[in-house]
Amino acid sequence: MALAVGDAAGIQRGSSVLDIGCGMGDSLLLWKRQYGCREVIGVNITESECTAARQLVDGSCKVAHEDGIEYLKYTSDKVDVVVSVDALYHVDTRRAFLQQVPIVLVDSSSGCFGAVDMFGSQDLMDINGDVPGFWALFRKSPTSCILLHFLSLSAGIPIENLLYRSNQLANLKSVSFMNRQVVTEKVFLPFSSYMFKQAAVEWKARKFYKFLYLSGAASFMHFVSITGLVEVVVYAVKFHN
Repeated sequence: MALAVGDAAGIQRGSSVLDIGCGMGDSLLLWKRQYGCREVIGVNITESECTAARQLVDGSCKVAHEDGIEYLKYTSDKVDVVVSVDALYHVDTRRAFLQQVPIVLVDSSSGCFGAVDMFGSQDLMDINGDVPGFWALFRKSPTSCILLHFLSLSAGIPIENLLYRSNQLANLKSVSFMNRQVVTEKVFLPFSSYMFKQAAVEWKARKFYKFLYLSGAASFMHFVSITGLVEVVVYAVKFHN
């Protein structure tokens, strides 16, 4: 998925890249080695993952322990491209984040943001773009309301990020798409199948804690897939005044 994001965003050799939600640093090495980026900065809100990322990159990339939106607001760093691989849907909120991205771009007219991200499969926002309250959403779609709130609470995703489809980003006046591809079928079922297989391995090894963890993760991914509540999208957007 990270390669798909890099290609969608048009990362070039010599580019500088800011990776929001960089996890344990694998994507940072990808931007450095695969794409030949001259500067790579990773930002992550989880301290333990930042520590692991610093150990992995061994000084070749900068890693900051910070909330993504706060980092964009206050950093003096300037980059060519901002990316996020399977993390942006956790940011509170996606729309607020995107409004801050141009601040860190060397050239906001030519720089861009690329991500693999998870959106709702329905447009459930109010007609004026506001987030509907629980009962307003329940009246629109009772089943979606209950299931989306369950997903929001269980996965730590702000409910707003699940209430609209990816094409609704175009409603932000400063944003327009460069690339957009729905890849849901390539993510949930293959991932849950892999996790179930790994769980079986742990069961045979009598590692029951890992078995329960992997089985739970696989079941959750399978649930998300069969409900059709969300879609996974690889996209890149550019910004304009």
